[in-house]
Amino acid sequence: MSFYQKLSGILMLSIVLFLTAALPYPLQGGTAHADGPKIELKTELGYKGNIKQDKWNPLKLVLTSDRDISGDIVVRIQNTNGMGQDAAYVKHVELPKDTAKEITIGVPGYFFNKDNNEITFYEGSYKNGKPLPFASGKNTSKRRR
Repeated sequence: MSFYQKLSGILMLSIVLFLTAALPYPLQGGTAHADGPKIELKTELGYKGNIKQDKWNPLKLVLTSDRDISGDIVVRIQNTNGMGQDAAYVKHVELPKDTAKEITIGVPGYFFNKDNNEITFYEGSYKNGKPLPFASGKNTSKRRR
């Protein structure tokens, strides 16, 4: 992989992370989620903003909820090289009311963009819980199927 490909990958990832932190997620369905918990998400990928291509990298997630809730945080990554399968990384979290909870998930050092990754919180569990929207900091990307 050339230097310019690595540089463009890091630049694109930085843009995605900035947009993830800076853009609020619009609520779908108007007031459908008005009574649900408000969960804020902040993300940081890599080592002080730098990722190591083709190596495992830390993805730090900081979650804050306006009420006590537990569930699974799911990070989905679409395979970027066209070979193999997509991956999902799941971690169960207990979110106490108004307390920031930091978790770290190891993810591969791929070329990330707005189309190949998604972060979702499922109340209860990802198997039978419902996905909840983030009040702020939502990764606005949608997975291609």
